[in-house]
Amino acid sequence: MDRECALNQTHQLPSWCEIDLSALRSNIMQLASRLSPGCRLGAVVKADAYGHGLVPCARAALDAGADLLIVNDLSEACVLRDEGLTAQIYVCGPVLRSQAALAVTCGVSLVVHDAGLVESLAQAAVARGRQVPLHLKVETGTHRQGIAIDDVVEFARQVSNRDGVQLEGLTTHFADLEDSQDRLFARQQLACLQDARQRLIEAGYDVPSTHAASSAAALLLPEAQLDMVRAGLAIYGLWPSAAMAMELSGHLELSPVLSWRARVFPGVAVEAGQSVGYGRTYHVGAGPARRQAVLNVGYHEGFDRRRSNTGHVLVAGQRAPIRGRICMNMSMVEPPSEVGPGTVATLIGRDGEQEISADHFAAWTASINYEIISRIHPRIPRIYV
Repeated sequence: MDRECALNQTHQLPSWCEIDLSALRSNIMQLASRLSPGCRLGAVVKADAYGHGLVPCARAALDAGADLLIVNDLSEACVLRDEGLTAQIYVCGPVLRSQAALAVTCGVSLVVHDAGLVESLAQAAVARGRQVPLHLKVETGTHRQGIAIDDVVEFARQVSNRDGVQLEGLTTHFADLEDSQDRLFARQQLACLQDARQRLIEAGYDVPSTHAASSAAALLLPEAQLDMVRAGLAIYGLWPSAAMAMELSGHLELSPVLSWRARVFPGVAVEAGQSVGYGRTYHVGAGPARRQAVLNVGYHEGFDRRRSNTGHVLVAGQRAPIRGRICMNMSMVEPPSEVGPGTVATLIGRDGEQEISADHFAAWTASINYEIISRIHPRIPRIYV
Protein backbone atom coordinates (compact mmCIF):
# COMPACT_ATOMS: atom_id res chain seq x y z
CA MET A 1 0.00 0.00 0.00
CA ASP A 2 1.44 3.40 -0.94
CA ARG A 3 1.69 6.23 1.56
CA GLU A 4 -1.32 8.20 0.27
CA CYS A 5 -3.61 5.18 0.36
CA ALA A 6 -2.40 4.27 3.83
CA LEU A 7 -3.01 7.76 5.20
CA ASN A 8 -6.50 7.81 3.69
CA GLN A 9 -7.34 5.34 6.44
CA THR A 10 -6.83 8.05 9.07
CA HIS A 11 -9.70 10.36 8.13
CA GLN A 12 -12.07 8.71 10.60
CA LEU A 13 -9.50 8.08 13.32
CA PRO A 14 -9.20 10.34 16.39
CA SER A 15 -5.60 9.18 16.85
CA TRP A 16 -3.11 6.89 15.11
CA CYS A 17 0.56 6.07 14.73
CA GLU A 18 2.25 6.17 11.34
CA ILE A 19 4.89 3.46 10.98
CA ASP A 20 7.40 4.07 8.20
CA LEU A 21 8.58 0.58 7.25
CA SER A 22 10.95 1.99 4.64
CA ALA A 23 12.76 3.82 7.43
CA LEU A 24 12.93 0.62 9.46
CA ARG A 25 14.43 -1.27 6.54
CA SER A 26 16.94 1.52 5.93
CA ASN A 27 18.01 1.55 9.58
CA ILE A 28 18.56 -2.20 9.54
CA MET A 29 20.60 -2.09 6.36
CA GLN A 30 22.77 0.72 7.76
CA LEU A 31 23.42 -1.25 10.94
CA ALA A 32 24.15 -4.41 8.98
CA SER A 33 26.75 -2.55 6.92
CA ARG A 34 28.69 -1.80 10.11
CA LEU A 35 28.89 -5.39 11.31
CA SER A 36 31.96 -7.59 11.04
CA PRO A 37 31.97 -10.24 8.29
CA GLY A 38 30.03 -13.28 9.44
CA CYS A 39 28.26 -11.44 12.26
CA ARG A 40 24.51 -12.10 12.18
CA LEU A 41 21.91 -9.42 12.83
CA GLY A 42 18.99 -10.29 15.07
CA ALA A 43 16.10 -7.82 14.88
CA VAL A 44 14.59 -7.27 18.32
CA VAL A 45 10.82 -7.13 17.90
CA LYS A 46 9.86 -7.72 21.52
CA ALA A 47 7.26 -5.53 23.25
CA ASP A 48 5.16 -5.44 20.06
CA ALA A 49 8.26 -4.27 18.18
CA TYR A 50 8.79 -1.49 20.72
CA GLY A 51 5.20 -0.41 20.14
CA HIS A 52 5.50 -0.33 16.35
CA GLY A 53 3.58 -3.56 15.62
CA LEU A 54 5.06 -7.04 15.90
CA VAL A 55 4.16 -8.80 12.67
CA PRO A 56 4.59 -5.97 10.10
CA CYS A 57 7.93 -4.95 11.63
CA ALA A 58 9.13 -8.55 11.79
CA ARG A 59 8.34 -9.03 8.10
CA ALA A 60 10.03 -5.74 7.17
CA ALA A 61 13.11 -6.64 9.22
CA LEU A 62 13.49 -9.95 7.43
CA ASP A 63 12.97 -8.22 4.08
CA ALA A 64 15.83 -5.86 5.00
CA GLY A 65 18.19 -8.75 5.65
CA ALA A 66 17.83 -9.53 9.36
CA ASP A 67 19.01 -13.08 10.01
CA LEU A 68 16.64 -13.84 12.87
CA LEU A 69 13.95 -12.33 15.07
CA ILE A 70 14.26 -11.73 18.80
CA VAL A 71 11.23 -11.66 21.10
CA ASN A 72 10.79 -11.53 24.85
CA ASP A 73 8.37 -14.38 25.42
CA LEU A 74 6.68 -17.36 23.88
CA SER A 75 3.40 -15.56 23.23
CA GLU A 76 5.16 -13.24 20.78
CA ALA A 77 6.93 -16.17 19.14
CA CYS A 78 3.64 -18.03 18.71
CA VAL A 79 2.04 -15.00 17.04
CA LEU A 80 4.87 -14.90 14.51
CA ARG A 81 4.60 -18.62 13.82
CA ASP A 82 0.81 -18.36 13.46
CA GLU A 83 1.37 -15.61 10.88
CA GLY A 84 3.53 -17.98 8.86
CA LEU A 85 6.99 -16.62 9.66
CA THR A 86 9.51 -19.46 9.48
CA ALA A 87 12.71 -17.55 10.33
CA GLN A 88 14.72 -18.41 13.42
CA ILE A 89 13.14 -16.91 16.53
CA TYR A 90 15.21 -16.32 19.64
CA VAL A 91 13.30 -15.87 22.92
CA CYS A 92 15.42 -13.63 25.14
CA GLY A 93 13.10 -13.52 28.16
CA PRO A 94 12.15 -16.03 30.85
CA VAL A 95 10.19 -19.19 30.06
CA LEU A 96 8.24 -21.15 32.66
CA ARG A 97 8.89 -24.85 33.10
CA SER A 98 5.18 -25.35 32.48
CA GLN A 99 5.65 -23.77 29.02
CA ALA A 100 8.18 -26.37 27.89
CA ALA A 101 5.80 -28.19 25.55
CA LEU A 102 4.71 -24.90 23.96
CA ALA A 103 8.34 -23.89 23.46
CA VAL A 104 9.10 -27.17 21.72
CA THR A 105 6.04 -26.93 19.48
CA CYS A 106 6.80 -23.31 18.57
CA GLY A 107 10.29 -24.20 17.38
CA VAL A 108 12.37 -21.45 18.95
CA SER A 109 15.83 -20.91 20.42
CA LEU A 110 15.75 -20.23 24.15
CA VAL A 111 17.93 -18.50 26.73
CA VAL A 112 18.41 -20.71 29.80
CA HIS A 113 20.05 -20.44 33.20
CA ASP A 114 17.73 -22.78 35.14
CA ALA A 115 18.60 -26.49 35.19
CA GLY A 116 15.00 -27.38 35.99
CA LEU A 117 13.81 -25.68 32.81
CA VAL A 118 16.41 -27.59 30.79
CA GLU A 119 15.05 -30.86 32.19
CA SER A 120 11.45 -29.89 31.35
CA LEU A 121 12.44 -28.87 27.82
CA ALA A 122 14.37 -32.10 27.29
CA GLN A 123 11.42 -34.23 28.34
CA ALA A 124 8.97 -32.28 26.17
CA ALA A 125 11.31 -32.39 23.17
CA VAL A 126 11.99 -36.13 23.41
CA ALA A 127 8.26 -36.81 23.65
CA ARG A 128 7.75 -34.91 20.40
CA GLY A 129 10.86 -36.04 18.56
CA ARG A 130 12.33 -32.53 18.52
CA GLN A 131 15.55 -30.72 19.44
CA VAL A 132 15.49 -27.40 21.32
CA PRO A 133 18.48 -25.04 20.74
CA LEU A 134 19.63 -23.43 23.99
CA HIS A 135 21.74 -20.36 24.72
CA LEU A 136 23.36 -20.30 28.15
CA LYS A 137 22.97 -16.93 29.89
CA VAL A 138 26.15 -16.01 31.78
CA GLU A 139 25.98 -13.54 34.67
CA THR A 140 28.75 -11.02 34.03
CA GLY A 141 27.65 -7.95 35.98
CA THR A 142 24.07 -6.95 35.21
CA HIS A 143 22.94 -9.13 38.15
CA ARG A 144 19.51 -9.89 36.78
CA GLN A 145 19.61 -13.50 35.55
CA GLY A 146 22.36 -15.87 34.56
CA ILE A 147 24.80 -18.65 35.36
CA ALA A 148 27.85 -17.88 37.48
CA ILE A 149 30.99 -18.21 35.39
CA ASP A 150 32.34 -20.98 37.63
CA ASP A 151 29.16 -23.00 37.00
CA VAL A 152 29.05 -22.67 33.21
CA VAL A 153 30.93 -25.88 32.37
CA GLU A 154 28.79 -27.96 34.73
CA PHE A 155 25.62 -26.41 33.27
CA ALA A 156 26.80 -27.24 29.75
CA ARG A 157 27.46 -30.81 30.90
CA GLN A 158 23.86 -31.10 32.10
CA VAL A 159 22.63 -29.88 28.71
CA SER A 160 24.87 -32.23 26.74
CA ASN A 161 23.83 -35.23 28.86
CA ARG A 162 20.17 -34.83 27.93
CA ASP A 163 18.45 -35.82 24.73
CA GLY A 164 16.14 -33.26 23.13
CA VAL A 165 18.26 -30.18 23.90
CA GLN A 166 21.46 -28.87 22.35
CA LEU A 167 23.90 -26.09 23.13
CA GLU A 168 23.56 -23.42 20.43
CA GLY A 169 25.03 -20.37 22.07
CA LEU A 170 26.45 -18.42 24.98
CA THR A 171 25.18 -14.96 25.88
CA THR A 172 25.21 -12.10 28.35
CA HIS A 173 23.79 -8.58 28.59
CA PHE A 174 25.68 -5.32 29.15
CA ALA A 175 24.71 -3.21 32.15
CA ASP A 176 25.72 0.36 31.29
CA LEU A 177 27.43 0.53 27.93
CA GLU A 178 25.37 3.34 26.40
CA ASP A 179 25.51 5.38 29.63
CA SER A 180 29.25 5.18 30.19
CA GLN A 181 32.00 7.11 28.45
CA ASP A 182 34.93 4.85 29.35
CA ARG A 183 33.11 1.52 28.72
CA LEU A 184 35.43 -0.12 31.22
CA PHE A 185 32.67 -2.15 32.87
CA ALA A 186 31.35 -3.31 29.50
CA ARG A 187 34.82 -4.50 28.56
CA GLN A 188 35.03 -6.38 31.85
CA GLN A 189 31.70 -8.06 31.10
CA LEU A 190 32.87 -8.97 27.61
CA ALA A 191 36.06 -10.48 29.04
CA CYS A 192 33.97 -12.58 31.45
CA LEU A 193 31.86 -13.88 28.56
CA GLN A 194 34.93 -14.74 26.52
CA ASP A 195 36.42 -16.48 29.56
CA ALA A 196 33.26 -18.57 29.88
CA ARG A 197 33.45 -19.48 26.21
CA GLN A 198 37.09 -20.51 26.52
CA ARG A 199 36.28 -22.70 29.51
CA LEU A 200 33.60 -24.49 27.50
CA ILE A 201 35.93 -25.02 24.54
CA GLU A 202 38.67 -26.39 26.80
CA ALA A 203 36.11 -28.74 28.36
CA GLY A 204 35.31 -30.08 24.89
CA TYR A 205 32.05 -28.27 24.16
CA ASP A 206 31.25 -26.64 20.83
CA VAL A 207 29.83 -23.12 21.14
CA PRO A 208 28.35 -22.21 17.73
CA SER A 209 27.30 -18.67 18.70
CA THR A 210 28.56 -16.22 21.31
CA HIS A 211 26.78 -12.88 21.58
CA ALA A 212 26.31 -9.91 23.87
CA ALA A 213 25.87 -6.78 21.74
CA SER A 214 22.78 -4.62 21.55
CA SER A 215 22.50 -1.75 19.07
CA ALA A 216 24.62 0.41 21.36
CA ALA A 217 27.32 -2.19 21.89
CA ALA A 218 27.54 -3.00 18.20
CA LEU A 219 28.31 0.64 17.41
CA LEU A 220 30.28 1.77 20.46
CA LEU A 221 32.28 -1.39 21.14
CA PRO A 222 32.86 -3.17 17.81
CA GLU A 223 34.83 -5.99 19.44
CA ALA A 224 31.59 -6.96 21.21
CA GLN A 225 29.86 -7.84 17.93
CA LEU A 226 31.14 -11.45 18.14
CA ASP A 227 28.85 -13.87 16.26
CA MET A 228 25.57 -11.94 16.51
CA VAL A 229 24.19 -8.50 17.31
CA ARG A 230 20.78 -8.07 18.93
CA ALA A 231 19.66 -4.82 17.29
CA GLY A 232 16.75 -3.15 19.05
CA LEU A 233 16.14 0.57 19.52
CA ALA A 234 18.36 1.68 16.64
CA ILE A 235 16.34 -0.20 14.04
CA TYR A 236 13.39 1.98 15.04
CA GLY A 237 15.49 5.07 14.32
CA LEU A 238 16.28 6.14 17.88
CA TRP A 239 19.55 6.45 19.77
CA PRO A 240 19.93 4.59 23.08
CA SER A 241 21.38 7.69 24.75
CA ALA A 242 22.08 11.35 24.05
CA ALA A 243 25.81 10.76 24.44
CA MET A 244 25.69 8.03 21.84
CA ALA A 245 23.76 10.26 19.45
CA MET A 246 26.40 12.97 19.77
CA GLU A 247 29.20 10.49 19.18
CA LEU A 248 27.76 8.61 16.21
CA SER A 249 25.04 10.66 14.51
CA GLY A 250 27.56 12.01 12.00
CA HIS A 251 28.42 8.48 10.90
CA LEU A 252 24.98 6.88 10.88
CA GLU A 253 21.71 8.44 9.72
CA LEU A 254 18.94 6.79 11.68
CA SER A 255 15.40 7.71 10.66
CA PRO A 256 12.61 7.56 13.27
CA VAL A 257 10.03 4.99 12.24
CA LEU A 258 7.07 6.11 14.38
CA SER A 259 4.99 9.28 14.31
CA TRP A 260 1.97 9.78 16.57
CA ARG A 261 -0.93 11.95 15.41
CA ALA A 262 -4.33 12.95 16.77
CA ARG A 263 -7.20 15.04 15.47
CA VAL A 264 -8.34 18.22 17.17
CA PHE A 265 -11.79 18.40 18.77
CA PRO A 266 -13.39 21.77 19.62
CA GLY A 267 -12.69 23.13 23.08
CA VAL A 268 -13.98 26.17 24.92
CA ALA A 269 -12.77 29.76 25.12
CA VAL A 270 -11.28 30.37 28.56
CA GLU A 271 -11.26 33.88 30.02
CA ALA A 272 -8.40 35.46 31.94
CA GLY A 273 -8.20 34.06 35.46
CA GLN A 274 -10.21 30.95 34.65
CA SER A 275 -8.71 27.49 35.01
CA VAL A 276 -8.40 24.51 32.68
CA GLY A 277 -8.92 20.88 33.61
CA TYR A 278 -8.85 18.75 36.74
CA GLY A 279 -7.28 20.24 39.84
CA ARG A 280 -7.37 23.72 38.27
CA THR A 281 -3.60 23.52 37.76
CA TYR A 282 -3.49 25.97 34.86
CA HIS A 283 -4.99 29.48 34.90
CA VAL A 284 -5.27 31.71 31.86
CA GLY A 285 -3.25 34.90 32.15
CA ALA A 286 -4.31 38.44 31.39
CA GLY A 287 -5.55 39.30 27.95
CA PRO A 288 -8.22 38.03 25.60
CA ALA A 289 -9.94 34.69 26.04
CA ARG A 290 -7.90 31.74 24.78
CA ARG A 291 -9.56 28.91 22.96
CA GLN A 292 -8.51 25.44 23.97
CA ALA A 293 -8.53 22.40 21.71
CA VAL A 294 -9.10 18.84 22.89
CA LEU A 295 -7.23 15.71 21.83
CA ASN A 296 -8.89 12.35 22.37
CA VAL A 297 -5.78 10.83 23.97
CA GLY A 298 -4.71 10.70 27.59
CA TYR A 299 -2.62 8.68 29.96
CA HIS A 300 -4.56 5.49 29.14
CA GLU A 301 -3.36 5.82 25.55
CA GLY A 302 0.23 6.45 26.65
CA PHE A 303 0.17 10.26 26.65
CA ASP A 304 1.89 10.41 30.00
CA ARG A 305 0.25 12.30 32.87
CA ARG A 306 3.64 13.85 33.59
CA ARG A 307 3.06 15.88 30.43
CA SER A 308 0.46 17.92 32.34
CA ASN A 309 1.26 21.61 31.74
CA THR A 310 4.56 20.47 30.23
CA GLY A 311 5.77 20.78 26.66
CA HIS A 312 3.61 21.06 23.59
CA VAL A 313 2.18 19.29 20.57
CA LEU A 314 2.27 20.57 17.01
CA VAL A 315 -0.90 21.83 15.33
CA ALA A 316 -0.73 23.07 11.75
CA GLY A 317 3.05 23.28 12.06
CA GLN A 318 2.95 25.44 15.19
CA ARG A 319 3.56 24.68 18.84
CA ALA A 320 0.43 24.25 20.93
CA PRO A 321 1.25 24.15 24.67
CA ILE A 322 -0.43 21.54 26.86
CA ARG A 323 -2.82 23.16 29.32
CA GLY A 324 -3.97 21.55 32.54
CA ARG A 325 -3.73 17.97 33.61
CA ILE A 326 -3.64 15.10 31.16
CA CYS A 327 -6.90 13.18 31.62
CA MET A 328 -7.47 9.45 31.23
CA ASN A 329 -8.62 9.79 27.61
CA MET A 330 -8.33 13.51 26.81
CA SER A 331 -5.79 16.30 26.79
CA MET A 332 -6.19 20.04 26.33
CA VAL A 333 -3.85 22.15 24.22
CA GLU A 334 -3.79 25.79 23.19
CA PRO A 335 -3.14 26.34 19.47
CA PRO A 336 -1.61 29.75 18.65
CA SER A 337 -4.36 30.40 16.11
CA GLU A 338 -7.87 29.20 15.37
CA VAL A 339 -7.96 25.66 13.98
CA GLY A 340 -10.92 23.69 12.74
CA PRO A 341 -12.22 20.38 14.07
CA GLY A 342 -10.30 17.46 12.61
CA THR A 343 -7.05 19.37 12.18
CA VAL A 344 -4.12 17.03 12.72
CA ALA A 345 -2.01 17.43 15.84
CA THR A 346 1.41 15.79 16.08
CA LEU A 347 2.38 14.26 19.41
CA ILE A 348 5.56 12.62 18.12
CA GLY A 349 6.98 13.36 14.69
CA ARG A 350 7.46 16.18 12.23
CA ASP A 351 4.98 18.83 11.10
CA GLY A 352 6.45 21.31 8.66
CA GLU A 353 9.67 22.74 10.08
CA GLN A 354 8.82 21.66 13.61
CA GLU A 355 9.49 18.28 15.19
CA ILE A 356 8.76 16.53 18.47
CA SER A 357 10.96 13.50 18.91
CA ALA A 358 10.52 10.61 21.30
CA ASP A 359 13.56 12.07 23.06
CA HIS A 360 11.77 15.40 23.58
CA PHE A 361 8.77 13.51 24.97
CA ALA A 362 11.07 11.53 27.27
CA ALA A 363 12.78 14.69 28.55
CA TRP A 364 9.40 16.22 29.42
CA THR A 365 8.52 13.14 31.49
CA ALA A 366 11.93 12.34 33.03
CA SER A 367 11.89 9.03 31.17
CA ILE A 368 13.62 7.37 28.20
CA ASN A 369 12.65 7.06 24.56
CA TYR A 370 12.30 3.27 24.93
CA GLU A 371 9.42 3.76 27.36
CA ILE A 372 7.70 6.48 25.36
CA ILE A 373 7.30 4.49 22.14
CA SER A 374 6.63 1.11 23.72
CA ARG A 375 3.84 2.42 25.97
CA ILE A 376 1.62 3.89 23.25
CA HIS A 377 -1.50 1.81 23.75
CA PRO A 378 -2.20 -0.97 21.24
CA ARG A 379 -5.71 0.42 20.77
CA ILE A 380 -4.15 3.33 18.87
CA PRO A 381 -4.15 2.05 15.26
CA ARG A 382 -0.80 1.61 13.57
CA ILE A 383 -0.89 2.73 9.95
CA TYR A 384 1.96 1.32 7.86
CA VAL A 385 3.33 3.68 5.24
